[in-house]
Amino acid sequence: MINQVFASFPDIAFHVFKMYSGFGDLIVSKGSSTVKISSQEGVHQGDPLGPVLFSIAIHPLLLKLQSNQAGIMVLAYLDDIFLLGPPNEAMVAFENLRSDFSSIGLEISSSKCEVFSSSSGIKLLGDQISSIPTTSTGTTILGVPIGCPSFIQSHCSSFADSGNLLCDQLVELEDPQSAMLLLRHCHVPRMTHLASWANALSTLPIRFPAMENQINEIIFGDGADGSIRSELLRAIPPGKIFTDLLEDTKRLQQKLTRQHMTFATAHMVENTASPRDAARLRSLGGKGAGSWLNTIPESAKFALSPYEFRLACLLRLGLSLPAVRWIEQCDCGTALDEMGYHLLTCKKGGGPVWSHDSIVSEWDDCLRQLQIHHKKEPRDRYNDSNNRPDIAVFDVGSGANVELDVALSHPWASDIVSQAAEKDGAAAARREDRKTKKYSELKLAGMSSMRFVPLVMEHFGRWGEEATNYLQELSRRSCDDAV
Repeated sequence: MINQVFASFPDIAFHVFKMYSGFGDLIVSKGSSTVKISSQEGVHQGDPLGPVLFSIAIHPLLLKLQSNQAGIMVLAYLDDIFLLGPPNEAMVAFENLRSDFSSIGLEISSSKCEVFSSSSGIKLLGDQISSIPTTSTGTTILGVPIGCPSFIQSHCSSFADSGNLLCDQLVELEDPQSAMLLLRHCHVPRMTHLASWANALSTLPIRFPAMENQINEIIFGDGADGSIRSELLRAIPPGKIFTDLLEDTKRLQQKLTRQHMTFATAHMVENTASPRDAARLRSLGGKGAGSWLNTIPESAKFALSPYEFRLACLLRLGLSLPAVRWIEQCDCGTALDEMGYHLLTCKKGGGPVWSHDSIVSEWDDCLRQLQIHHKKEPRDRYNDSNNRPDIAVFDVGSGANVELDVALSHPWASDIVSQAAEKDGAAAARREDRKTKKYSELKLAGMSSMRFVPLVMEHFGRWGEEATNYLQELSRRSCDDAV
């Protein structure tokens, strides 16, 4: 393993050598007694580099096997190795691989292997596979079922049943925030993994030209029900050629995912039923607007109450709010709308004031943790004016005063909803312009210079550009101070 790292990845070779050139002790405890076991083979348990180091070690042997036996296709993912080809040739390749692995200290366990072939193919091999489990109906490759329709149906049904059990259990959790995290990070990825092979089919002919005919048959053949084709056409933007993306394979999965999500989002916005829905979707697409969905409630600061979390989810999904069913009208006397627009925007009802003060408190806490000198709502800042910013910051680095003022903007306001439906962040941008103009006309009392930053947030979670830039500026300063 170390030899291969030095040959192929010299940049990390000395790091790997330092970790693996000597032996380490593993301590096993049982009751009051402990036993030391010398770790002398393989990668360290828990080493993040472990999978890639193992792959580096066996890669030359797999290349050798593929070169020597052209009739066999060798596919591998870490220690899951697949030999595809005629039964007799596949068994010869298997024995050759067993011998090659033995030469570097690896032993193949026959009981953990499997032969998947037709009944006649298995019969042809006879005693050669006496110690290896066999199947003619189907097998699973990296969790995906391959085989006859009944095998695939059975596997998918079992998989779905296990998912249904998890969903039933999640409903019983009293904390919807934790239930959402388990749903998004445990249940959804399992189902997505099972279906993702359909999207991967379009890239396989590029990487494995010999499989092009079979793959085209799967996607476009008479036996296909059309669902795979329609899914591919929906997921891939028209005219987008995958070879363009494959020219630079760095972070390829990230680029493909971003391309797919951008296209899917645009498709949703273009097919919305109303400007309100389009404005909501564009606002939700802002950077960080959905971060609360992935926030682990490890402390009270990061935890939402069940009521707050459900309310936030209803607003995000554009669903009606149950509260308006038993609250007939706002404190101002206005009848409440079922989508919560009035509750979020009426100052007399208290919603905007509470939201505003909460955001100011978070910025105040952020600046305090960064040890940046500041003051909340300082009075007498401007000549002939009672206006005051939410936070005044004295920037020691530049010697200038920074005025921060928080504001919320709702994309559904009658005078902006049409623009918000057409342009990302339109509601926040307009509020930023108004705030900036207002403060530019004010003159600081006894001070010559001032920088104003509007900290605007749309009600669906999107931050304005000025607020995002200032937060990034604070982040970079924090990193520089740490260094």
